[in-house]
Amino acid sequence: MMKPARPHVLTIGGFDPTGGAGVLADIKTAERLRCYGMSVLTANTVQREDKVLSVNWLSHAYIKEQCDALKQVDFKAIKIGIVQNVEMLSAILEMTAEYWPKATTIWDPVVKASDDTTFFDFDSNVDFKNILSKVDMITPNSHELSYLSNKKNTEEGLSELSKSTQIYLTGGHNEERIGVDYFADKKGTKKLNPKAGTYSEKHGSGCVLSTALACNIALDFPMHLALLKSKRYIEKVLGSNKTLLAYHYQ
Repeated sequence: MMKPARPHVLTIGGFDPTGGAGVLADIKTAERLRCYGMSVLTANTVQREDKVLSVNWLSHAYIKEQCDALKQVDFKAIKIGIVQNVEMLSAILEMTAEYWPKATTIWDPVVKASDDTTFFDFDSNVDFKNILSKVDMITPNSHELSYLSNKKNTEEGLSELSKSTQIYLTGGHNEERIGVDYFADKKGTKKLNPKAGTYSEKHGSGCVLSTALACNIALDFPMHLALLKSKRYIEKVLGSNKTLLAYHYQ
């Protein structure tokens, strides 16, 4: 008996030579979760697992050329990673809406690397709320939620952004409730508690979580189950070893 075909998932983001973050980590995640991952680059980076040395942003035209080459593929979900600014995000969303209008789109709003290297320039005249409404879900940490919503309080930030899109708030940077994640939409907010275990910080954990969500949605799991399965996957990654670089096969 032939196994069913794997759903296609597209990841649009940066190249990280360590493989801990960016499209390499996304492809590892897709493969582990039995999806077929493909990638479009927004940037080439020079970095170690603990420091970004340089970022070479690619042009909108080159990003479009890459999307053009894959437009015949029926992607069920699209994950967007690092983008240079609001304009690049807007341009990418225009491309994905044109080529893959039925795909679920998730944006992981990477504002800064762990060494404080800035990735996302928020200074723009573009209507950001309108752009957010074109994304099915965002996956910020608490710092990114505050930055995007201009609200210091978590509840207020979730309430503000959930007017435009669904939010999976990761709990790795929340000192008061470490490991507790939240899902928010227009209906309200749900808590996702961590499973007991020994975990350590990992370079690229946000990339992995957002791609896991894209994959589990592409696999047609109901939303509540897609959220839970994605959280359990990132927990396995965080517990895979004590270094900053995760293992995806335990």
